[in-house]
Amino acid sequence: MAMAPPTGADRLETLKIEASSPDPQVRAQVIAQVRTLLQEDFDVTFDATQNWVLDRDELRREVALRALTVRGEDVDDVRTRRLIGRAELFIGGSSRPLARLACREIIPYLLGLHPRLVAEWVRDWLSNSDEQVRCDVALVLAALAGRFPTEAVDSLASIAVDPRPNVRAGFTTALRDLIARHPAMAEYVRARFPGRT
Repeated sequence: MAMAPPTGADRLETLKIEASSPDPQVRAQVIAQVRTLLQEDFDVTFDATQNWVLDRDELRREVALRALTVRGEDVDDVRTRRLIGRAELFIGGSSRPLARLACREIIPYLLGLHPRLVAEWVRDWLSNSDEQVRCDVALVLAALAGRFPTEAVDSLASIAVDPRPNVRAGFTTALRDLIARHPAMAEYVRARFPGRT
């Protein structure tokens, strides 16, 4: 009797276990396979991996976060919003390495897929008053500066006036990130925010 090929759900159960592997090559393969499953059956895969993000296992959470970077032609605005929403779970979170990954890489990548979402995203998140969230939003803005310089720098200006030490430190880190990523903007940024870099 022939065995039925594994279903997407079966594959995801196996991948969930492998996502906690200490071997980075195994985790990289899991990320690639989850991306493929997202492209093949987005809704089922997205829903099935929700608990990975909420897991206590940091490696599994990182795999779930990195797998969100599906190719642009494979996702529409609605799906991109869902992917961004999943990555936003890490903003202000207690795992600083995962928050930095979400803010410096994943969210900017996803926003870059559909630039019309940038203004809405920035407006929504700039209204948050939580200190750590504002620090993390500054990191997203710094990463977006290459593609959306005006929106990013103008939005960073609204974070720059926050007097809380944590936010000030996050803002300074974001400016340094921005200058490191986009050296051509260094002079403009230093002139716009004198003494802050």
